[in-house]
Formats: sequence, structure tokens, C-alpha cells
Amino acid sequence: MVWPNEVYQSSKTSTTILLDADKKFHSFGFEAETDYANLAQDDKHRDWYYFRRFKMVLFENMNIDMNMMLKDETGKEMLALDVFSAAISYLKTNLLDMCKRQHYLYNGDQIRWILTVPALWNDRAKLFMRQAANQAGISQGQLVVALEPEAASLYCIEWMKRETSFDLEKGEKVLVLDAGGGTVDIAIHQIKENGRIQELHRANGGDWGGTKVDQEFKQLLIDIVGNQVYEELKSKHHNDYMDLFRVFEVAKRKDFSVAATGKVPIRLPSIVNELCKQINKKDINEIVSTNNTFINHIQLSRDKLLIDISIFKKLFEKTINEIKRHLQELYQKKDINDIRTIFMVGGFSYCHLLYDCIQKEFPSVRVKVPMEPAIAVIKGSVIYGHKPEIFSSRISVYTYGIETTEPFDRKEHPASKKMTEAIDGKYHCDKIFCIHVKEGETITLGSSVRKTYKTIDPNQMGMDFKVYATKKKSPKFTDEPGCFYVGKLKVDLSGIAPGKNKTREIEVELIYGGTELDAVARDTKAGREFRGHFVLGSRTRKVSHKKE
Repeated sequence: MVWPNEVYQSSKTSTTILLDADKKFHSFGFEAETDYANLAQDDKHRDWYYFRRFKMVLFENMNIDMNMMLKDETGKEMLALDVFSAAISYLKTNLLDMCKRQHYLYNGDQIRWILTVPALWNDRAKLFMRQAANQAGISQGQLVVALEPEAASLYCIEWMKRETSFDLEKGEKVLVLDAGGGTVDIAIHQIKENGRIQELHRANGGDWGGTKVDQEFKQLLIDIVGNQVYEELKSKHHNDYMDLFRVFEVAKRKDFSVAATGKVPIRLPSIVNELCKQINKKDINEIVSTNNTFINHIQLSRDKLLIDISIFKKLFEKTINEIKRHLQELYQKKDINDIRTIFMVGGFSYCHLLYDCIQKEFPSVRVKVPMEPAIAVIKGSVIYGHKPEIFSSRISVYTYGIETTEPFDRKEHPASKKMTEAIDGKYHCDKIFCIHVKEGETITLGSSVRKTYKTIDPNQMGMDFKVYATKKKSPKFTDEPGCFYVGKLKVDLSGIAPGKNKTREIEVELIYGGTELDAVARDTKAGREFRGHFVLGSRTRKVSHKKE
């Protein structure tokens, strides 16, 4: 599918959504940008809800829950879950309508939906997206969550087989650099027998995507025309504002070799120079002629802002240097320094400056940019949907465990963790982190860890198994710095008689190796089993770990 905008056509659209004053969906992507700009032009936009690049909130926030709010461009708030589900619902409906127009007689029940997420997102973010998809009408059983660099890796490997003279052999290692708008995700894989793939290093990266370059360009504009002109352009001439950044997006992809000289032309809306005259009492050429930083380096020629190539390259320096530094650190690791193939995908991989930098830094490595790198994740996710078992093992990004209690021992436990009420004459220590798997462990697909827990109240009618995660190897308590709540598995104990010791014992199996954490809880005596994904929720009943 092609998404047109005012400047160019793209196989991807922007993460932008527009809702009306009643919080009802209106438009998405480039269309939402244009519609909002038209509303702003007529000063009718103030009651509407306009969200751009809202996926990043799930990367930046460790405390994601059902009640999390999102602020739109003007500061108005909406439930984040409603915003995300509205976007997913639109994409779902749009696809089904397109299938119908092309006489593919699919209905929603016949489709396996693949929801891609950055590998850097934590489990709460993935769980949030699953619940947003469910609210959008996609059932849990039809939904598969795929990690974006993994999907990109599948596409690149398939592309190498079909389109090039190179083939990746058994045992070969590859690094996938998924450089998108918000984040850069890096995955490191090894080709195993039967074409299966093993993760060699946990997913990593940072917020070094193409939007960081946009922010540098924004600051350059402010340095030239002043903050007042910039804000006036953005708020009252939003169409021109969006067009300017779309033109810059095209310029970012041009081939500016490291040795290139000259100037980069950026088509500038005429209103910018008019605003400069109104507010600054000078036009752009007068402004830059009195600024030692810009004199002879920036000028306005008709409708073109001509930027010296040296200044234009500086817009990319911070972001590219962060990516380079991170790759240098990775290549210091023993299992990684023999990688001879780097795949660059994502919209930012079109940037020749980024490509040139990586190739120069690693001259002995094949740096490959496949056809249509911006949609490598989309195409790879289709492959993953058909073969989710292709990844034989993954590296655990976190240490996972269940919050439990255990009998209080003043030699082991701080007094602050002692629960205030005794049960059957015994005091318990709260917030124990009962570890199931440790950060950095290699986990094969479908592997699991089982532990037995028991109620601490004989009259409990249910148990909530609260799962926590942390980057620490050996956490003791769930409220230590760096620990965060993932979600809970609810177990219904109504109708089950207590055992002889007046407590109920439940075996919990956490299943790893996939892109998400799954769980099974079993009451072995009653023969009941509870299976499913976690839900975001709040604390209720306690559970106690049975030490084995």
C-alpha cells in the first residue's frame, strides 16, 4: 500500500492520529496531519485531539497501566489505551476494506494479526499493545507479537537468498540495525541447522532514531528565525510547517558523501520569511548576514533555504555518533567481534551519512541495505507469522520472578518488610522476589520454569500471581530500584477445598522463549489449570512461596 502526502509517496505513513472533540476517530497518518493543519488554518483545531509519534511513550515509560494518559499536541489528555486501540482499529478496518475491494473474501476470523513492537520495549509495553489490539476487536488467539528487529532479520535473510549472490551459511552471524524514526533496535543472530535462528545477544539500542535529526533541524530553524517565528509557524500555519519537515525528510535521504561540498537546498514556505519580517523586522538574509555562525553558510534564494553541507552534516552528528559508539562497544564482545554482515533497515537506513559512517568504521564488514528497507519489518513480520518457531532461542533481557511472601526471619529480612498481621500465628515477609529466570540466560523456544506457591490465608477464593522484572541478576525484593511490575495471572480458587494444612498449593509455570511471557497455573490436587497471558492490574491477594 502507498500512503501519499503533499511532498512524496511512501510505503509507510506517520504515527499520527486525529480525533474529534468527542474523542471519536477522524483520520490517521499523513491524512491526519493534513486534516489537522486545515483545522488549524481556520482556528478550529483547539477542541480536537491530535497525537504524533505517540509510540515513543511506551519506550520512555516504565509505569505503563490501563489508566495511563497521553497528552496531545496542545496538552489535552486522553486515555492512552483508547488512542492506541483507535489507531489499531483503523489499520485493521483499512486492511479488511482493501481485501474486500480486491475480492479477497477474508473476514477477521481468518486472519492471524501480527503486531510488531520494538525489541527495546519492556513486557508491560508489549502487554499494553496486546490489550489495545484486543480493544480494537482482535482476539487474543489471533494475535502474535513480533519483535521488529527479528522480523527485519527474517526479511534480510530471505532477501539475501533471492536477490544477491551471497547466501548466509550455517553458523554465520549477522547484526541487524533497525534504524527507525524513534529508536534504533539492534539484534544479533546466528544461522543454525534447518535455517533456524538463535539470538546471540539480548536486544539493545536506544532512542537514536531519525526524529533526533529532526530535532536538530528544528533547533537550527529556531536559531535562524527565532522561537517566536517558529511557534507562530507551527501553531497558525501548520500545513506549511508539516510541508517543511516533509521536505527535510526527503533531504535526509540524499547522497551526501563525506567529501561532498556545496549547499543543500530546502524549499521554505514563503510564510516563514514573511513572519520574519513581521516579528523580527528583518528577512532571513538580513538575519543570517549579521550572525557569525551562519554568514556565508546559509542564505535564502527565492523559495530555497540553502544550507552549507558542513552545517547540514552537523544535524546528523550526535545521532550517528551514538549509533557508532554503541556498535563499537558491541564489537568488543567476544561472541560478536567476528560478525561479518550488518543489515541496515528502517527509514533512517536510507541516510547515506549513516551508511558511510558504519562502513568506514567497520571496513571488513559487509554493510547491506536491502530493497525497501523502510518496510523490512512489515515484510518480515509476514514471514514470522507463518514460522514463529524459526527462532530457536532468545536471550532473556530481564530477570523474571513472582512476588511472594515467606515466613519472616529477622536474620534475613528487614523489619520494614514484616507484614503487620500474623496468620496462623506466623508473621511473613512481604515483597519477596522469587526468581524464575535470570537476565542474560539463553532460553530455548517453549522452555519453562515451574515453582509451587501456596496461599497464606485458608479462606482465599483467588490468587493473583504478580510478575516482576529487573535488569539485576539476583534481586531479593520486588521494590528494589530497577524492579518493575509486568502483570498478573489471576487464579480462581472458589469451590476448591483447602488441603490438610488449610492452605491451597498452586504450581506456576512461566513459559519463555517467545516474544512474550506466557503462564500456566495448576491446582494439581483438583486437576484444574489456568492458562493465558497476563493482565495489567493492581495488587490484591498475597501468595507464599513453597520452598523446595
